[in-house]
Amino acid sequence: MPRHSTQVNGSRSAKPNMLESAVGETDYASLARCAQYAQFTPGYVIRAIWAGLQ
Repeated sequence: MPRHSTQVNGSRSAKPNMLESAVGETDYASLARCAQYAQFTPGYVIRAIWAGLQ
């Protein structure tokens, strides 16, 4: 997958991805593999983690 593309429902987009830019390639690949479980994490937890990363 190119560095600055997002994959949604099997299709790639050229839209830059802030998360992809914030982490290394290996970490991004790991996050992409576990993204299917993200719906089980409350939104306020995700926002707090993201705020901490920024």
